[in-house]
Amino acid sequence: MPRLLRNCNNVVSELQKWSDILKDINYETKEVFLMVKIKLSKIVLLGIALVTMIFVSQVQSHAASRGANLQATATTQLGKPYMYGATGDKGFDCSGLTQYVFEQNGINLPRTAQEQFNATKRIRAVHAKKGDLVFFGKNTKSIYHVGLYLGKGKMIDSQLRGVVIENVHAPWWKVAGYTRVA
Repeated sequence: MPRLLRNCNNVVSELQKWSDILKDINYETKEVFLMVKIKLSKIVLLGIALVTMIFVSQVQSHAASRGANLQATATTQLGKPYMYGATGDKGFDCSGLTQYVFEQNGINLPRTAQEQFNATKRIRAVHAKKGDLVFFGKNTKSIYHVGLYLGKGKMIDSQLRGVVIENVHAPWWKVAGYTRVA
C-alpha cells in the first residue's frame, strides 16, 4: 500500500512539472492539458479507493479465518474435564482453556480470566465475532469466568461439566463484557 501511495504522489508530481512547463503554451493547449490532468487525478483517486477496499477486505478475511482457527482448536478439546488451575493435557479451567487455544494459534494470553480481560481490547456485544472472548462476573473488576465466543450467542468454555459449547446467556452468570485479542 505505501508503494502505491508513493506512485500516486509521483504521478501528481509529474503532472505539476508538466503544468509548469505548459505555462508558456497557448490557451487551447492548456485547456486540453487541464482536462487530462483532471482525468488522471480521478484515476489516481479511484486507484487509491480500490487499494483501500482490497486492504480492508483482506483484514476482514484474516479476522474471520483467525476466529475459525480458534474455534477449531477449541472444539478439539470438547469433553475434557474441568480441573481448577489446569491448562491442558488432562483438563482445563476456563482461562486455562482460552490461554491454551490462543497459544496454539501463536498468541500469548495471561493466565487468569481477570488478567485476560485486563490485557485485551474491550468491544461492545453487538461487535463480538467468532474468536472474541466473553467474560462473566459481578462487574469488570471482579471477573470470574471466560469463554471463547463462537457467534450467534454461543461460546465454548470449561466449567463444572468440562469443556462444552453452551449459550452465553444463562441464569447462573452475568456477562461482564466482551474483548478482542489484538
